[in-house]
Amino acid sequence: MPEPKPLVGRIGKLVGTDGNPKMGKSLGNTIYLSESKKEIERKIMGMYTDPKRVHATDKGTVEANPMFIYLDAFGTDGDKDAIVDFKIRYQEGKVGDVEVKQYLVGIMERLIAPFRERRECYNQNRNLVSKIIKEGNEKTRTKVVKTLTEVRDNLGFVI
Repeated sequence: MPEPKPLVGRIGKLVGTDGNPKMGKSLGNTIYLSESKKEIERKIMGMYTDPKRVHATDKGTVEANPMFIYLDAFGTDGDKDAIVDFKIRYQEGKVGDVEVKQYLVGIMERLIAPFRERRECYNQNRNLVSKIIKEGNEKTRTKVVKTLTEVRDNLGFVI
């Protein structure tokens, strides 16, 4: 049997939208895959940024800024140049939080919209969901029986 290996993305842990290192449902600092575009926008526009930056013309900090952590985590290769530009202008006090957040809303919507659409498709077609579950159970059962047989044989159990 192969040993399971952890899969960790580029961003090992994502901070909450409020800047809290712990993201959680009970903390209310999350963005869910099922949320509407309006709700995503509301949460991002209220996102914690640089508390020392009062005006858009003030120089800002990019490091540990949730807005830029999210941009780095969810931006695609096509967003890299824009994100670098935002970081430079943010540090120089040449771009406001609102403009950067609006860009982040676009990235998050592009990412989450397919999940929302697929979820809606499944909500509309419950028979398909039942069929998928049934087929998955059958495949899993076959694999489990095979694995348990191997384990019992290797351990010398007789049933």
